Amino acid sequence: MCLFASVRVFLMVTSVTASSTHALQNLSETRKIVVYTSNGCHKCSVLKNWLKAACREFEERDLENVDVMAELVMRDIVVLSAPVMEVDESVFTEDQFFDGDSLSVNKLAGILGGNGNGEQ
Repeated sequence: MCLFASVRVFLMVTSVTASSTHALQNLSETRKIVVYTSNGCHKCSVLKNWLKAACREFEERDLENVDVMAELVMRDIVVLSAPVMEVDESVFTEDQFFDGDSLSVNKLAGILGGNGNGEQ
């Protein structure tokens, strides 16, 4: 099932290459990923599609939900723009895995690989 979903999403997201998808699949699958999104957010869609293409499970939380924002504030996390990605308990803002409007596959793979600095 995941393979067919990956092919479909791969065709939708032109910034995803076969090598980047393969590299991400080789990373640890046990990391908890939460993607904070907002309605109409193009970068949010790009990030979610890339994670789906790489067969990575993630939880999506809506930043427009008052309870979600309250939880972030209680944790002293300030979100100014979407998407925001939490990997295990580390929070990364969109400028840490996007270069302008383009998803930085190397930075994202570095974050998901566990080195925390967005570099492989």
